[in-house]
Amino acid sequence: MKNNPIKAFEAFGIELEYMIVHKETLQVLPIADQLLTDAAGTLVSDFEDGAVTWSNELVMHVIELKTTSPTSDLAGFHQEVVRSVKKINSLLEKYDAMLLPGPMHPLMVPEKETKIWPHENQKIYELYNVIFDCRGHGWSNVQSMHINLPFHGANEFARLHAAIRLVLPLLPAIAAGSPMVEGSFTGISDTRLSYYGQNQIRIPSITGEVIPEAIFTQKGYETLIFERIRKDIARFDKEGILDPVWVNSRGAIARFDRGSIEIRLIDVQEFAGADLALANLVCSTIKWLYERNDSEFREVTNELLAVIYNNCINKGLKAKINNKHYLQLMELNQTSLEVGMVWSHLLNKVVKNDPEFPPHFAGIIQNLIERGNLSARIINNLGKAPNRDEVVNVYKKLAGCLSEDIAL
Repeated sequence: MKNNPIKAFEAFGIELEYMIVHKETLQVLPIADQLLTDAAGTLVSDFEDGAVTWSNELVMHVIELKTTSPTSDLAGFHQEVVRSVKKINSLLEKYDAMLLPGPMHPLMVPEKETKIWPHENQKIYELYNVIFDCRGHGWSNVQSMHINLPFHGANEFARLHAAIRLVLPLLPAIAAGSPMVEGSFTGISDTRLSYYGQNQIRIPSITGEVIPEAIFTQKGYETLIFERIRKDIARFDKEGILDPVWVNSRGAIARFDRGSIEIRLIDVQEFAGADLALANLVCSTIKWLYERNDSEFREVTNELLAVIYNNCINKGLKAKINNKHYLQLMELNQTSLEVGMVWSHLLNKVVKNDPEFPPHFAGIIQNLIERGNLSARIINNLGKAPNRDEVVNVYKKLAGCLSEDIAL
């Protein structure tokens, strides 16, 4: 984006991660390299399938689908993802494999099943493994959607970062889809994010408090985040392999080299329509706040945002916000409100504010709010004490949802 600057909200970058699993047992299959080889005719790390690029990830059972170039048409990209999913599933047929959506595999035992990508950029992945031991759920059993929002210049960065910080705590409530680990319910709506905040605790400055600090200049970001990370990783990285810019793992990370901020706190849903509908909702909500450019947005503390964030991780759409000031910033005249009601309010706001908001996306979001996030719907389908076969059957339904582009 640096060579051809894109201004705020002119286009977006989307990244979606999916697992490769056996069609019957759902065992994770470490064959991402074989899939990419079959697609390209030779081993590659990235394969361009038109508007969608397929890429490897840290572990061999995950494939990423991302925008080949930033797009202003999220509805159009939705259809391109559906096309790519069908193409990948067709290529996986000979391995008795398929793509499985959702942010966490419900039965995977990472200590036994993790295989790190052994090809291009292997030294980076191996160093991560040495430092953090990537055979854990927080590394090898997490799939998310990343949204890249562009900015051009110091003013756009400041306004965009302020708006994003306000929205981040609400994301787990609506996007959570990870209620189970190794066959058991965790009691947490967004288990993926509970791991996300802890999996790099050996070097705390990498993730920080997940919600990024109230920093609104590049110089401040360099000094307070990048320099601190650089200093802290030096004793683990004698060869200088790791770059603080892309090691930074906060819930939203600034990439000044690309002119974008990347949001990382959204669980992958069961079908691409829900992913892109959420992307549209999140981008439109941030744009609504960005355009208001309220000076008070920059004064909101991490302490306040962290309380909301952690509550949403645990309780999903049923979480309550008990901070009148935060609700006022969202133009709600309440002292306490469930987050599901906050998202209903925000959906109505952005649909009215954005005449181009796709009606079918609005319908998907409304349905999600009314029926519960993916975690809640998975629990409803499984019952209180499911056995292994019942878990497999419900997650096979999720794979069907992805293939057919329908909700659970």
